[in-house]
Amino acid sequence: MDSQSKQLSLNNNNELTSMSLSQLREKLHNRSITSVDLLDAYQIRGLELLRTRSNCISEIIYEADVYAILADSSRDSEGGHVSSIHGIPIALEEIFPIHGYDHTMGYTIRTNRGAEDDCILVKALRDCGAIPVILTNVKQKILGLSANNPITGLTSHPTHPGRACVSGMGPLLVHKGSPLAVGFDILGEARLSAAFCGKAALKPTPYRMSNKDLKLPIELPEDLLPVPSPMGHRIEDIVDVLKSLWTSNMFAHDCTLCPMAFNDKEYKSIAEGNRKLKIGFYSNFDGLVKASPSVQRVMSEIRDELSRQGHEVVDFALPTPSKAYQLTISLLASYMEPESLKLLYIHGNGDILVDYRQRLLHLFYALPRFLRHRIAEWRAEGIKKDYPATAVVLRGLGYSQSRKTLINQINDYKQEFFSLWNEVELDVLVCPTAPIPAPWDDSPSYVTNCVLPFTCLYNLLGCPAGTLSVGRVEKCDLQACGDISDNNFKSSQLDIMFSEQHKRSEGLPIGVQVVAKPWNDDQTIYIIVNIHLQSAVQITLNRSKLTSVIKSPKQLCPDDIRKMEKYNVERVYVGAFFYRCLNTWPTSSKGQECSVIELFNEKANFSIIVSPIGADEPVIGVAKSRLTKEMANSGVDSVLIVSKEYFISLMRHPVRHLLVAWSLGLISWKIITCIRTYQNQKLLKSKQIRIADNTEKMRKLLSKLTHSSIPMAICSENLSYLCEQIKKKRVTPVDVLHAFQFRALQLQDNNNSGIAEFILEAEEYAANLTKSPMNIDEQSGLYGIPISIKEGIAIRGYDVTMGIIKRCSQPIDEDCVLIKVLRSVGSIPFVTTVTTQLCRTLDSFHSIYNDAKNPFNKSRLPGGSSSGEAVLLAQHGSPVGIGGDIAGSIRIPCAFCNLAGLKPTSGRLSLLGFVSAAKKSVLYLSPCLGPMARKVDDLACVMRALLCPTMFDLDPYVIPMSFDQVSYEGKNRKQLVIGYYLNFDDPNLIQVLDVNQQVVEKAAKALESAGHRLVKFTVPDPYKAFILGLHALFADGGQELRSHLRGEPLSPHIKLISTVTRIPDILKPIVGFISKHFIGKPVCPSGAFQKLGSGQAAVNLISEIKAYRYEFAKAWNNAGPLDALICPVFPYPAPPEDASQVYISPSIIYTFLYNILDYPAGAVPAGFVTEDDVRNSLMKSESLYSTGDSYMSKVYGLLNGGENLPLSIQVVGKPYHEETVLRVMREIESSFSQQTES
Repeated sequence: MDSQSKQLSLNNNNELTSMSLSQLREKLHNRSITSVDLLDAYQIRGLELLRTRSNCISEIIYEADVYAILADSSRDSEGGHVSSIHGIPIALEEIFPIHGYDHTMGYTIRTNRGAEDDCILVKALRDCGAIPVILTNVKQKILGLSANNPITGLTSHPTHPGRACVSGMGPLLVHKGSPLAVGFDILGEARLSAAFCGKAALKPTPYRMSNKDLKLPIELPEDLLPVPSPMGHRIEDIVDVLKSLWTSNMFAHDCTLCPMAFNDKEYKSIAEGNRKLKIGFYSNFDGLVKASPSVQRVMSEIRDELSRQGHEVVDFALPTPSKAYQLTISLLASYMEPESLKLLYIHGNGDILVDYRQRLLHLFYALPRFLRHRIAEWRAEGIKKDYPATAVVLRGLGYSQSRKTLINQINDYKQEFFSLWNEVELDVLVCPTAPIPAPWDDSPSYVTNCVLPFTCLYNLLGCPAGTLSVGRVEKCDLQACGDISDNNFKSSQLDIMFSEQHKRSEGLPIGVQVVAKPWNDDQTIYIIVNIHLQSAVQITLNRSKLTSVIKSPKQLCPDDIRKMEKYNVERVYVGAFFYRCLNTWPTSSKGQECSVIELFNEKANFSIIVSPIGADEPVIGVAKSRLTKEMANSGVDSVLIVSKEYFISLMRHPVRHLLVAWSLGLISWKIITCIRTYQNQKLLKSKQIRIADNTEKMRKLLSKLTHSSIPMAICSENLSYLCEQIKKKRVTPVDVLHAFQFRALQLQDNNNSGIAEFILEAEEYAANLTKSPMNIDEQSGLYGIPISIKEGIAIRGYDVTMGIIKRCSQPIDEDCVLIKVLRSVGSIPFVTTVTTQLCRTLDSFHSIYNDAKNPFNKSRLPGGSSSGEAVLLAQHGSPVGIGGDIAGSIRIPCAFCNLAGLKPTSGRLSLLGFVSAAKKSVLYLSPCLGPMARKVDDLACVMRALLCPTMFDLDPYVIPMSFDQVSYEGKNRKQLVIGYYLNFDDPNLIQVLDVNQQVVEKAAKALESAGHRLVKFTVPDPYKAFILGLHALFADGGQELRSHLRGEPLSPHIKLISTVTRIPDILKPIVGFISKHFIGKPVCPSGAFQKLGSGQAAVNLISEIKAYRYEFAKAWNNAGPLDALICPVFPYPAPPEDASQVYISPSIIYTFLYNILDYPAGAVPAGFVTEDDVRNSLMKSESLYSTGDSYMSKVYGLLNGGENLPLSIQVVGKPYHEETVLRVMREIESSFSQQTES
């Protein structure tokens, strides 16, 4: 080729790389160029950038040519019907694995370890026709802004060398090395890189983009996982990426993703509209970081522009931003602490780090936690005046809380944030992406610590956040910064530092963010386009007022800490207890207050007063009167008084007086036990009086009605019939309510209603519905329908006891979100129902309310923990109910009581306001609320009503996916691929009885006859899942459980669980081994009840659960991929009440598995036990006993006397596919109904 041809080719390549994405797409569509031509142009450009040593490229993917050829051929075969990014080259950060290429994250120990397979994101991009062509440089330091690592080197800023650019993505786009890019965002990396380089980026809601197969060198917490984030030259480029990726291609590869497609129709309608918004606005992190003059100027211009366009702009004050930043750093540090040391000093053998500060940070992690905390507090105290953001970071790095406490505090902050937001009733929120333009690469950590809060806040909150360049640094900004430098004595150290960062900064881009509430990623882009800014605006969108806020448990307040410091408080170990005591003692007894030594134990609530030597009665009397108020405020139950002289003697001679100290503790414990018992008796008596009054009021209300005026016949009808009668005005909501109230009272009189309390306000609410609809949609499937509520679901004015007497007389202050939504659609909560003790067993015992017996056989268990719901529904005491499920608590009672129930995917229904008895003990697993009814159609009706805009507005973390009626009715797909299994073929797990296996086989045959494809499915290593689930369920070793149960009357079932948790951790595996040897292998392994001893143990457990979820998803896809799965709910029908817990607890694995996996699952009735089934089971029991399997012999013997007990089948679906689960359940229900009729 001659020089003229080479120059022509070069000009053509430059022309292609300078085109916008829409222009390239048009040329590809018109066949003016091919994907191969376009790829060649960008590969040549990539080689040029490698030669210039800009260091933005890690590797060029040379196999991309193959995919370019495939893209051209598929375009021809599909006739132009391709995705928006089909045939377009795309760059990826090096963190994303591509087959054969390293993904080092900047650590040399990960070099020369090419990925074995493409990650799911790469597969989805290639399915869309996109061509990954370049891997870009990444930063090694998570808490850093420079794209620097020892492998690729330091990436230069594209326009201002020496400035930070966070990653290689921004510079690559500026250098026209790629039309599109996908980076990752943990603390704001993608947004900051885009803002510093003048490009656009969007961090979607977590779990809208797949981050599977990202084998990070350091495990990260769930709230701060790397979120794949598209970047482009314009916001429209990002729209094209999302349109292409949010399709069935990505959802098929990763079934844990929320299957929400990009709403192109709504995007266009809003973008073309003229809707005026109420916009919140802030420029600074009050008390933490103040934005630089250049950013302040740009933000002021944006505010003026928004106001000019007619939007209402109001100031918004972030709730305690320093708290959010410290929680973020603490959570990150709790994971980095053990993992980074392991990475660098065990596997890495001293890996190369980018600077000494990185090494110092890792060495800091090597210190004991208490020493880290002391050092961090000391250093933070010294710099908090000049560098408050760095002081917050230091306190975060020196965290002293447990990981569980951190997560609870984060959840509380999230609720506080959105509550404040909705009180202001904002539509959107506008704020900076960073307080300064791109800082210098060698900036001190003080600068980094000031930049990250602006972006990492929305990673912690899980909000989608977008950014665009809105302006550039101008000469006037440099002059303003110069004025600050000239006034060193008047300016703060932070202002001076920022002015130094502005030197030679003219022309640097300035970015602004836009954040939407979770799952509203589309709306983030809608608003950016609709506002018509030449910028990126950070918007957080929420349209309604959130009033339900869960308060965190009482913490030690700053005033308490100051008092402790004032009196020089320290902890002294005496005997078996920790005490807080005072070092300084009064020298004179006259007029001196006595010192208080408080037991340092949340679970034992008493104080010891140490009176001065020689104190007379008046002094002690003064002390007592003073403590009376303190006891009332702090909840102290009892007080012991000892003399100071005796106590000092005890302190001086700990060996001689050790027995005396122990005796003092024993006496104290005895006194406390007696006082607690007395208090519990008082509480129980008070509660029983209230229940009796509540019931009597209901009885008097109904006694005014004639029996003929109450349509009792409707109690036997299904939900659709009731709705139809109400809509046709044949009955009113009051009539329906009275019928079910009367039925519930009848059951109450029979001492087997399952009811905790009647909700007296239901009458007034039903009357208001009858008189006027109150702007409620009468077409709602729950309009005018009474509904029963499991006790853990908070209702204002009513207790949530969960079988614990000490929780009586503590009425809830506010309805939970689910109750608000039910009332908003016209439903009438009319009773609360009992649960098993602490929701941990399947029995019927209740120490407060009446026991709930199985309606089919009162000598059998009703199941739990939603036992009250099941008993009430099975006896037609309620048309439909709401239960909770964390290990099978909806499905097991439904199976035992011949009901249908659904456990949705977590995040499908709101948990905001739900009262958990295991807030501090359960790790990673989430409870789920779900409907229970007599028919599957009734479940669908409840889900259809609940999945409404009201719920999506009240709880920003609920996925805004309405009920898919088309999927439920099967109109979109006639044939499904359904897997099934009859048993877990593992000797360590309890086996399913023949009768329960037979109903699954019958259901499989019926579904196959209906035209579906049935395949056998093998669950991968279910015993491993069981052990992991138990570890997560008892992460604290049972401490919280024991604290709740202390002083309570216990059922035999909960007593055994409590006893196991009391065994010392070191002995639990030994006890488990002995139990397996003498009782049988399926006995619940006590070793799984061990307390997680460290943060590393918690990290490992979460990693193992994630790995198991991935393994199961792989098996699911390899088997079909499956649309649904049918299997047993429980190994046997309802067991006898006197059955030992050793045969019951191991059985929950059949339901618990799908809580561990977070897959939606339902139970559907499938016939009844016959006499032949019982006879065969007893014969099998004898046969097993003769062969030496006494454990399974007794399990088969549990069916003795079990004629006419209900049988049930479990149906499981992919996450967020509840409609498919309900569809299969309905088909099974129909097939068994036809068999019964025949």
